[in-house]
Amino acid sequence: MFLFAILLVSLNLSGPVKAENSSLNVGSPVPLLELPTLAGGTFNTLELRGKPFILTFYSTWSQTCLEDLKFLQTLKEKFSSLKIVAVSFDNKASSVSSFLKKHDLSFISLIDKKQTCLDEFQILVIPTSYLVDADGILRNMYVSFDDLIRGSMTADVELALNPPKDEE
Repeated sequence: MFLFAILLVSLNLSGPVKAENSSLNVGSPVPLLELPTLAGGTFNTLELRGKPFILTFYSTWSQTCLEDLKFLQTLKEKFSSLKIVAVSFDNKASSVSSFLKKHDLSFISLIDKKQTCLDEFQILVIPTSYLVDADGILRNMYVSFDDLIRGSMTADVELALNPPKDEE
């Protein structure tokens, strides 16, 4: 209870949320993301323009994140055109690489050691994932991971990859 009270006070003292954070809504463009890859290069989400993708934020110490990542791997295998961009908040790229290899996870893997994405992507809970359509528009967001999210994400990905044809 004491720890909760300290957390609540610190949140109240941290000041108002920046106005630009309120623009991350379903139907709005997703902010540009540019981070280092685990291989040492840089990745920019503009590279995926024209393709639907899932952007997921996680940490290697979280069991819920691991369950989410394993599910995302099955989605990637089921839908070969789906891209997954996984952003770790861990400090060591070597630890993240080992984690992904150990669990046979093959994603576009980025690392955000400075946790710069937390504010811009309004991340309060990990894992947090976003389904982004081919035009860079946020189609849905998924906070944490459970069976309801599993079902919703599967249906949303199917729709994003196979949008209904306009009736004439």
